[in-house]
This record gives sequence, structure tokens and C-alpha cells, in this order.
Amino acid sequence: SAEARERERAYQRATLSKLQGIDAAALRGQDSVSLEMMLEKFQSAVEGQRFADSDALVLSSLGGIHNMMPRASQTTPFRSAADYRDYIARLSSMPRLAEQTMARLQAGMRSGWMRTVPVVDRVIAAIGAHLVQDAGDSVLLGPFRKFADGVPAGERAALTAAARRAIAEDYQPALRRFRDFMQRESRPRAPAQAGLAALP
Repeated sequence: SAEARERERAYQRATLSKLQGIDAAALRGQDSVSLEMMLEKFQSAVEGQRFADSDALVLSSLGGIHNMMPRASQTTPFRSAADYRDYIARLSSMPRLAEQTMARLQAGMRSGWMRTVPVVDRVIAAIGAHLVQDAGDSVLLGPFRKFADGVPAGERAALTAAARRAIAEDYQPALRRFRDFMQRESRPRAPAQAGLAALP
């Protein structure tokens, strides 16, 4: 959301200020290198805040709403029933994330900050790869096919059912709406020319 992005920008400014207050001459070895890298990262982020319209570049071939949860299914540490419930909550919140992402993309359509046709096509293809007719076939159920030892056997069936429901009723419909938005609204307006020079 716009509010979350502003909190992120405020965090970047505050962190840069803290980093700039560190006496670099007092650091040695890896600490010195780490400070230099963190300063570069946060200076770049704060300088980039001048281009507020770039918030619309919320998708790329490598990351975004289209592959966030499939990646999370493989990289999230699942150790307890609470970890599984948190994951299900993320699946259930996909409609809200899809709406917020579409709002950012619509702002980009108005401002001219958009990803190019090849990127949009890859995003659409990635969405298609994760849409299934039966929630039981979804890669998102991977963590529920082999539970962590820390999950009581008596809770496993209910967790699996909740995940299937979240995939079928929240995740899949939201992703389908998002794919349709990308095909009908974003792609026809997407620029063919690649590169930063194509942006306002």
C-alpha cells in the first residue's frame, strides 16, 4: 500500500542517517566493508525516492506477486504449526495484495512508469504456470506434503484443509483477476522500448 511504501521510505532515511553517524575510521576489516556497502545501499535508496512514480515498477521478470508465494513455499522455514498458519494467512491475503499491486500499476499507466511488453509477457506466463484447476495440484501445497516434525499429527489434516481452501478461494481467484488485468489493461499500454531512457 502507499502507506507501507511511505513507512519503508522513512525507514530508509532514518537508517541512512544512523549509518552516516558511524565513525568509519574506527572500523576494521569486515565491519568497514559492511558499513561501506550499507551506506551505498541506503544512499541509493534515498536518492531514488525522488522518483516516486517508480513505485509502479512493482513487477519484474524475477520477482513480484506472480512468484512470491511459490518461492515462499520453498524457502520459508516450516518448523511449527504456527509457521504453517502464517503461511496460510499469506495465501489468504493474496486478494488484498493483488488489489494493491493493481493500484500501483494503474498509477504507473497514468505516469508512464511501466514495465515493457517482454517483462509483462513473462509475468503473465509465470502466473499461468501457477494456476491450477484443483488446489490439490498446486505447488503451494508442497510444505503440507511433508510436515515438519514439530507439527502435531493431530493438527496436520486441518492445516492441509485450510491451505487448500486458501489456495482455492483466495489465492487462485486473486491471481486469475491479476492475470486478466495484466492481459487486458497493462499489456496494451506497456512500452515496447526497454531501458531507463524510456521512462519519464
